[in-house]
Amino acid sequence: MNRNIKWLVIGLLSGVVLSSVIGLLIVQTWFENSDTNGSIKTSMTWLQVGAGISHSIAIAEDKYGTGLWAWGDDYCGKLGVRKDDFLPVGALTKLNIAGGDWQVVACGQNYTMAIDSAGLLWAWGENYYGQLGLGDITKNESLYKFIPVSNSERKVPYVNSPIKVGADNDYWKTVSCGLGHTVAIKSDGTIWAWGDNSNGELGIGNAIRQFSPVQVSAETTWEKIRCSDWHTFAIKTDGTLWAWGNNNNGQLGLGDLISRTTPTKIGTESDWKTVDSRNGHILAIRADGTLWAWGKNDYGQLGLGDTVVHISPVQIGKANNWKMVACGDDYTLAIKTDGTLWAWGKNDYGQLGLNNIVNHISPVQVGNATNWKHISCGGLHTLALKTDNTLWVWGNNSDGQLGLQSVIVIPTQVIIKGSN
Repeated sequence: MNRNIKWLVIGLLSGVVLSSVIGLLIVQTWFENSDTNGSIKTSMTWLQVGAGISHSIAIAEDKYGTGLWAWGDDYCGKLGVRKDDFLPVGALTKLNIAGGDWQVVACGQNYTMAIDSAGLLWAWGENYYGQLGLGDITKNESLYKFIPVSNSERKVPYVNSPIKVGADNDYWKTVSCGLGHTVAIKSDGTIWAWGDNSNGELGIGNAIRQFSPVQVSAETTWEKIRCSDWHTFAIKTDGTLWAWGNNNNGQLGLGDLISRTTPTKIGTESDWKTVDSRNGHILAIRADGTLWAWGKNDYGQLGLGDTVVHISPVQIGKANNWKMVACGDDYTLAIKTDGTLWAWGKNDYGQLGLNNIVNHISPVQVGNATNWKHISCGGLHTLALKTDNTLWVWGNNSDGQLGLQSVIVIPTQVIIKGSN
């Protein structure tokens, strides 16, 4: 027997960092897909999630196949739902687009990139810096719509539905988005970059903006990448970690504050497994399961028990069972190999999922679940998947980026009505 269960709790929570009392509405909604025992009856399988600053994109499989879903802020058409009013989309919306069996999705500030099962790369949203990689804007104006910019002769070009990047024989493996720059790895292990390059974040030895993909180096051993605001990280197949771009907070992890315009190796270690970064702070996991942090730290987002900037990697605690880490704007979440979820840093919108709005400078466990699988942190909101492929959200919802009705300060499941 199906039933609807909706409960609301109005709570006055004291925010230490806000030095004031803020009323938050905590909403948990179970739609029509639960039985009397609360178990989920849905054929929707969530495979991957990507959180931008204020929009969300996910890959999911239903009875019709694997598709892309989008919700949240739609400025410059970054959701790909073919609207021009830029109004937020608060409900999860399936994109009706070419391509299929999507493999990878990545969110920038006002744009989105995705790779399909054929290895083709697709882009949509803002292209002011050339971050979509579609070529010289002045020579391809017919592709775009334009937004006038106040006090400027320039206009912001955008596309509100996905357009293929490059040729049909370009086979892409992975892609990552910064604020206005994009870096991707092809199936042959080469690394390519385009978009904003004012801080050398493209890694091509200069600060010149690029409107089409440009090869960063001739090497063919690049495996993983992560773009942050104005800097980039990459891991090679030999386990070495490389960084380039802006370094004003020591975010490159090189022991200094000097920016770089070409890939520069971090330390001598050769066992880095994964890295993530946003807004100047970086977290990375090594092969032994230890977790390391460096960069900006004004809210304790490094998890080191302090609020001091660190310009070289520093180990967080002594645990050696970290599996995945994700960085938001001044906060961090991570999953251990036992499936537990941990959070720290800024928490003014409940983005840590701890049922409060108190900042934390060291890792704190989120609930008691042991089946977390994947996480993605946006500006102030968090998306996560469990091992049963269900989708959970929490944090800021000012633009509908949670796909629910309110600010949520605890992990809350999102279910598509009628997905059975």
